Amino acid sequence: MAFTGYELEELTGHHQQRLLGLLDIVVTGRFIREMKADGLLWRGSSNQKVHLLSDRHRGLDMSAGDHYIAEIVITGTGTSVVTGFPDAGLLHELGTARKSQPEVL
Repeated sequence: MAFTGYELEELTGHHQQRLLGLLDIVVTGRFIREMKADGLLWRGSSNQKVHLLSDRHRGLDMSAGDHYIAEIVITGTGTSVVTGFPDAGLLHELGTARKSQPEVL
């Protein structure tokens, strides 16, 4: 799987085409803040598209709904790594929760 800010028809270079041939899924399109939408599978804005490039994930429900919007990893040292498309409320809650925990030395 790969994410790109380009549209599928823009990926015409030899190396780009070679990479697409190795992928099961590619998410295309530029993130547009004004089109930000929660609950989109692997996308942050509604203009982005998920392309299934193989049959491996045929039948996958990509409609808006109850999809995870972010992954949060908290390391042993208490550092948080957030990937995905979290909303401001989630980030605020994470920050508040971390401040209320005793510091690990």
